[in-house]
Amino acid sequence: MDRYKRPLWLGMLITGTIVITVKVLLMAIVVLPIALRAEQDLLALGDFSQMVLLERGASGDAQSNIESVKDLVAPAAHTSRWIARLSSTVAWFPGLDHEVYAWALQMDRLENDLALASDLLEASSDLLASYERIGLALVDVGAKSDMPQLQQSVAELEAIFLSAYILLDDAQGYRLWKPGLRLPRLSQALGALVEGEDRMQFAAQVGLSGSRLLVDLLAVGESIRPLVGQFADRAINDSPVAYDELVVLLRDLGTLVDSTTQQSADLADLIEKNGQILDLQTKLADLQLVVGVLQNIVVAVGTTLEILDPVLQSEDTGLFDEGGTIIAAVEALNDRLGDVAGAVSQLERAKQVLRDVSLSGAGATGLNDLVVVADSLHDGLRLLVDMAPLGLELLGAQGTQRYLILGQSADELRATGGFVSALWLVTIENGALLDVRYHDTVRVDDWDRLELYPPAPAGLTAHMNAKVWLLRDVSWEPDFPTVAKTATDMYMIGQRQAVDGVIAINQWTLHSLLGALGSIVAPSGSGEITPNNLFNRLEQGSDEFGRAYTDLALQGILEKLNKPLSLGSFVKVASAVQSSLNSRDLMVYTEDDQLQEQLMTAGWDGGLGGRGTDYLYVVDSNVGWSKADRNIQRRLRYQIDLRKEPGARASLTLDYTNHSGPGSPGCEPQWLNRGTNYTQLKNACYWDFWRVYTPLGSRVLSNTPLELPLYSVSAEIDEGLPGEDTFNISSSYNRNVMSGLFALGAGEQTQFTMVYDLPSDVVSRSGDQIEYELLVQKQPGNRGSEMTLELVLPTGYRLVSSSIPPTFSEDYRIGFHFRIQQDTVFSAVLNSNDESN
Repeated sequence: MDRYKRPLWLGMLITGTIVITVKVLLMAIVVLPIALRAEQDLLALGDFSQMVLLERGASGDAQSNIESVKDLVAPAAHTSRWIARLSSTVAWFPGLDHEVYAWALQMDRLENDLALASDLLEASSDLLASYERIGLALVDVGAKSDMPQLQQSVAELEAIFLSAYILLDDAQGYRLWKPGLRLPRLSQALGALVEGEDRMQFAAQVGLSGSRLLVDLLAVGESIRPLVGQFADRAINDSPVAYDELVVLLRDLGTLVDSTTQQSADLADLIEKNGQILDLQTKLADLQLVVGVLQNIVVAVGTTLEILDPVLQSEDTGLFDEGGTIIAAVEALNDRLGDVAGAVSQLERAKQVLRDVSLSGAGATGLNDLVVVADSLHDGLRLLVDMAPLGLELLGAQGTQRYLILGQSADELRATGGFVSALWLVTIENGALLDVRYHDTVRVDDWDRLELYPPAPAGLTAHMNAKVWLLRDVSWEPDFPTVAKTATDMYMIGQRQAVDGVIAINQWTLHSLLGALGSIVAPSGSGEITPNNLFNRLEQGSDEFGRAYTDLALQGILEKLNKPLSLGSFVKVASAVQSSLNSRDLMVYTEDDQLQEQLMTAGWDGGLGGRGTDYLYVVDSNVGWSKADRNIQRRLRYQIDLRKEPGARASLTLDYTNHSGPGSPGCEPQWLNRGTNYTQLKNACYWDFWRVYTPLGSRVLSNTPLELPLYSVSAEIDEGLPGEDTFNISSSYNRNVMSGLFALGAGEQTQFTMVYDLPSDVVSRSGDQIEYELLVQKQPGNRGSEMTLELVLPTGYRLVSSSIPPTFSEDYRIGFHFRIQQDTVFSAVLNSNDESN
């Protein structure tokens, strides 16, 4: 019996030895070499996984590396699994079955990790793309939303990252089965695999949190779209949201935005703990800024909604109907003035934030919409803040108020806006508009009492042969309080009616209001007047119906204002009014000295400012009996040489281009009838009497001569000699004034320069520091001039700070370029470079 058992035992031993040998050989021949060949890739896996969610550029190379490792590992993994199936046959050999099984598990582990890494890379790329798309979903109210597809994509991403996180958590079990064969290089590779799994799990955690944040951001975008759509011009659905719906919407939205803000902060902290500056972090930072802006908008809208409750809840009354709704709103405004001022400050910060945010593609367009919304809300609330202390008195809460409105033509520009082509007497009491009476500008003056009118200003006499100063020319002077006071006196002479104040508007004011209201019915009944066709309609209407057509247009705007307004419409109107006040296309004067002081503080009075600093105010007056100003392009170049102590030397160049169409009549004589319709009058020679107001004490050194044309009014009435230089120096309104005359034909350009020394008090010099400040005032009716300001620095000085960023810098010259669309204050601080000081 033993004789048979021995061969059987021996056969089993030989067979087992063969099996073990085969397994060891296979592991030695197949598994270990392949594993060693993949060692560097395994080591790189630890580093690669850091970039899973990180940088877009790395994903392509990383995906290629993963596929390479997969190809290397696949044969070894297959072999190790085949060997593992036979591990039970060698269970009697101590530790061998564990070794075989452990290596098979590690190969499975490696394959699983590689598959997860590949999935994470793809999901991460999709996550970054989704964050770009979510930027659009948050801010673009004008584009058609692909929200359902985006929501589905985000849901799939969340599922992928959640699955990866769970699988990587389960992978902890693989670490318990450690192979006994621990070559140093393989141990190092397995260690890298552990590190890679930890980092991939972190990446999965970030991806999971990021995708969940996307879900909430989508909800914010969906909720805020109807709110922002009330203010954005490109909104698809611009129907107003009912007051009660707005209240609920704001409440829910506030909660949602707060929650999202916290989530994004938590995600940012999670990423930061990894010590990486990632692509996702950059996108997340921008989105955090945008969400913060949305939060400011929600607060601002909520504050506005509460204050305007009396106006917005009324379903059958407008702003100026009887019932005092606007008075109630002003009273509520005064009660909440601190909250409104706080909202204005938040919106100012939001506007700055939006200038720093970068969203790519269509998101950038949507971002522009958000800028418009923030600007509109800011300007609207700014108007309310400025209006609070004087609103009740201006609106007649204490008694009837009568205002004379000067309708000025900016196409025939004068110092404070334009030739007065229309006038209205507006009566308001307790916030209600009781009466609007139109006056023809030619008939408003009493021609039988001309001796009572003041004499015409010298420039008006010299260049337009005016004998007396009439209401239509009242805008000749540059200081609106002076103009308004003169207008009240003239109106008393002509109409025997005292007024409590004067308001100046021009067609740009009407354009701004119409932009807020959308459209009005055309007076002739032919379609609508919109911001896009306003000027054509006014020109055609004036040709057909005369100056009274402007009255019909204004009446249409007032009629629309007197209908119930939505929150969006009210804010747009308030923003349009504030914008017109900023550009000085709307100016207000009152006979009440205290109120007038407040108007000046608010910057609504249209007066001359700039005491104690450098000051520049260029004023053009069309003296050619044309409407050419809309075709005139204006540029200024202002060089300040700070080397010229104690003040500075100024060199001012004025540049004008007449873009009127060809075929217009010539420039001379100045009094030539230039057409019978608006188009002809608009495309014409431009005769300009210009004035430049500078600080008192400025000393003119030189100027470009401007010869008086032969057939000018001044030469005709013997006020000047043909060919003589029209450049003149005088003083007015406690300013030095330089002035002159030129004629500019259609398609022509001219420029001229004046050099003068500024008084010492306009530049502050203290030790090694120079401080310079300049106020550039914008002329009412002027659509804006391009200005280049150049500072010439003393030797050894450098620019420390400036209120406007420099455009160029070369050697000792620093330049700044900006457009004068409102009064602009520029300031700069210079320090000496001498480190020994």
